[in-house]
Amino acid sequence: MFGFDQAVLGTLSTQPAFLAAIGSTDTLIIGWVLSFFSVGAVFGSLLAVYVGFTTGRRFLIFMGCVLMVIGAALQAASFSLAQMLVGRFISGLGIGLMTSSVPVLLAEVAKAHRRGQVICLLFVCGVLGIALADWFDYGIIKHSTNPEYTWRFPVAFQAAFCLVTMATIPFLPESPRWLYAHGRDEDGDNVIARIYDVPEDADIVLRTRASLKVEAEIEAANEFQGWRWVVTCVKAIFYDTTEFKIGKRLRLVILISMLQELSGLNIIVAYSARMFQLNLGFDAMKAAMVSGIIQTVWALFVLASTLTIERFGRKITLYVGTIFCTLGMTGFTICISFGSQAAGWAGMIMLIIFYFGFGFGMLPISWLYPAEVLPSHLRHVGEGIGATTSWIFTFLTLFTGPIAIANTGWKIFILYIIFNFLALPFAYFMLVETKSKTLEEIDYAFGSLETMQGYEHRMVDAQERATHGNEKQPSAVDKDIQA
Repeated sequence: MFGFDQAVLGTLSTQPAFLAAIGSTDTLIIGWVLSFFSVGAVFGSLLAVYVGFTTGRRFLIFMGCVLMVIGAALQAASFSLAQMLVGRFISGLGIGLMTSSVPVLLAEVAKAHRRGQVICLLFVCGVLGIALADWFDYGIIKHSTNPEYTWRFPVAFQAAFCLVTMATIPFLPESPRWLYAHGRDEDGDNVIARIYDVPEDADIVLRTRASLKVEAEIEAANEFQGWRWVVTCVKAIFYDTTEFKIGKRLRLVILISMLQELSGLNIIVAYSARMFQLNLGFDAMKAAMVSGIIQTVWALFVLASTLTIERFGRKITLYVGTIFCTLGMTGFTICISFGSQAAGWAGMIMLIIFYFGFGFGMLPISWLYPAEVLPSHLRHVGEGIGATTSWIFTFLTLFTGPIAIANTGWKIFILYIIFNFLALPFAYFMLVETKSKTLEEIDYAFGSLETMQGYEHRMVDAQERATHGNEKQPSAVDKDIQA
């Protein structure tokens, strides 16, 4: 859903029937149409920041699907620029809610040593959606004889993924951390028991509940509720006096999200077909085919990161990824500057190197890190702010993309070389390692020693009280988990 919606209009934006429907061939107008999806996503992400802790993860996912179905219907039925923009905005609003909620939910139900792999698999699906969009467009353009069908059917197909998701949401578990924070202890116990495949009265369930409820009490004592925590977070970004170092964590989230989007990825994903036509002289069919091949290979690169992210950790994964991004983008820029098809094919190889670096390092880390680095009561804030930052810079690259490609050609990519290079010192010097830590243990990497020691004592006491009087002997499963 995420990848398909983001990429489906990229190739179709060159189709005469689509341009006739929006009533313009101006590159500025095309940039507005494609980037307005990101404007809606910014507002959706900000909405998730404010209401995420109140409504829960599942509700936001459901509402995101509803909005995306409405948006897809409006876009597919568009006969004016205004209707298309409204449809793009509503779809973006929905995807903003979802990108701020899905990674958080996955991070909160995954085991500590599998959390990175789960998020990587999420974005394997996202990249497969981009590849599917490119191949979908290629097949429609090649075989359809109806100009209107050529672009309206792929745009309407966005709703298919939303409808499947809406139908399966009743089977989706809510975050146990959110359930405990809202006093729904029995529901939280049920989810924890299902995660560990143990009875609900198992020691691991009782101890986990005790730990998470202590965390909820600490959060309540800090009065992170209503509008106050929004003000606290904004102030902390610039001047951090919080005992949990909220400002430092939010700055890391903002920087990694910004650097991801300024790598140049979005301009390549959305405008690859247009770029191959203008810069390399490919016809429309060859441009769409090459774009589809590259996106498919990219999905395999993201899949490769699932094998290493929990072994090497976040810092090394991101560092290696940014090195390949810098080398690939530099080589790609040099190749397309020659303007010949022979150099263009060499540029394709360099682009694949860039995609490897991005898929291996930048993509999974930039969405995983915001979902795990904030404490429980602010985790939706971290992912929401990360998503907001990401969508703001997505808008900037998509809006300026057609204009930049038309007026500067290959020179625009020099800017992305610089930002890929700047990601290297960020990964090496600033990123805090979170590999194999529970979401609660990650607090120790940021909070002061005295605060965390008091926090730990309260958790241990709560765990002992939770299991005290539990007369049943620990089962073999309990002993294995405790070990």
